[in-house]
Amino acid sequence: MKADGCGYWKVTNDGIDTYAQGESAAAEARRAGFPAQVELDPGS
Repeated sequence: MKADGCGYWKVTNDGIDTYAQGESAAAEARRAGFPAQVELDPGS
């Protein structure tokens, strides 16, 4: 995890292989009250 310039935390999960999996994980985090979004890693 690391903080970005906007005061948010960025978390990576190497176990997510598809955008759909990432969106599912982000939706679960949003249900828990976190402002989650999926971002593609430009290095992959």
